Amino acid sequence: MDVAIAGFTLIPILVGFGQVLKIAGIPSRFLPLVLLVIAVILAFIAEGFGVIQLLTGATAGLSASGLYDLGKKTIAGK
Repeated sequence: MDVAIAGFTLIPILVGFGQVLKIAGIPSRFLPLVLLVIAVILAFIAEGFGVIQLLTGATAGLSASGLYDLGKKTIAGK
């Protein structure tokens, strides 16, 4: 799988993980860190170990947590 496609595919999956973790009781301030770790692990599983996969996972994790925050603020009107 192409690294760019893997990164873009991870983002909606991570947003879903973020929602599940929030419902499970993980404090919101820890969600970006948890999503970052999950994204890196998923990138390693999908593509193998390497610097590019680490960067792909980190980018996807941080993008997903930012997208989650943006959606939360937009829907909540904050």
